[in-house]
Amino acid sequence: WKKVTPSTLTLKNVDYDASGSYYCEVSTDTPIFTKASNDEILNVMLPQKGPPTIEFAKKQLYYGDLLIANCTTSRARPSPHITWLINGKQVRDINTWP
Repeated sequence: WKKVTPSTLTLKNVDYDASGSYYCEVSTDTPIFTKASNDEILNVMLPQKGPPTIEFAKKQLYYGDLLIANCTTSRARPSPHITWLINGKQVRDINTWP
C-alpha cells in the first residue's frame, strides 16, 4: 500500500522498482509559483543472507588433474562480486592465462 499526505509519502513492502530518483514539488495558487526540491536517489537493496558456499566436483585430485569448483552466494542486490583465493593469494582470471 501507499499513503500520501501533503508532506509525507509512505510505501509499504517496497521492491526494486522503488529504486530511483525522488523529488517533491511545492506550488501555491497566488502568485503562481512552483518549486521542485533537489533530486534524491533511493536504492532498494537485498543483503546477503549468509556467507558463500564452495563445492568441488571432486574432493580429491591427483597431480595434473583438472580442479572444478563452484562458489554460490545467496540472492543479493547489488549482485556480489566473487574473488577466488588459493592459500590467501588471488587467482588469476582464465582470460589472462598464457
